[in-house]
Formats: sequence, structure tokens, C-alpha cells
Amino acid sequence: MIRLGERICGRESFTAKALGILPSYSTYRKTYALLQQSRWWSREELAAYQAAALSRLLAHAYANVPYYRRVFDDRGLVPGDIQTPADLRLLPVLTREDLPDPPP
Repeated sequence: MIRLGERICGRESFTAKALGILPSYSTYRKTYALLQQSRWWSREELAAYQAAALSRLLAHAYANVPYYRRVFDDRGLVPGDIQTPADLRLLPVLTREDLPDPPP
């Protein structure tokens, strides 16, 4: 698929390459802004942010990764049951043996 910068400016131009990194620059700016703000957070604010991020991650894993859906279901858990990093002990550690063999 041809990128926007390549269509506008040609394949090898500097502008095409610069336009190609714009999406990652946006992510960089958002991450930088978050880091600038978070360095002044209290312990409670940081713990709340980490708990929210953990909750989003577990909900995503449950919805999109069959292995983690099976792990949760086998233990009678839902992602909301894990509220803090300490609750992660309720989940098993993923080992190499748990992974499917790669296709030949």
C-alpha cells in the first residue's frame, strides 16, 4: 500500500519520509505530555492511573486473546476481579509450554 507521503511527494523524497513518521510523532507527543504531568502525581494518583491501565489491559486481553479468556474462565474470574497489581497472583504465569507450536 502506498503511503500518503509517497503519493504526494514521490517515493524517495524527504517530505515523504517525514510524513511517514507523523503518526508516531503524535503518539510521542501524547506520551511525552503524560510523562510531564505524571512526574508530579502523588502516590495515590499514580496508583489510580496504574489500576485504570491494568483494568484496560485485562479487559482487552479477555476480549481479544483466547488464551487469557480461557485462563479467566477456568478460574471463574472476570477482568474486573483483578483490581491491583497484587491481584495478578490469581493468574498463572505464561510459560513456553502454554504457547502453541509455530506452523512449519
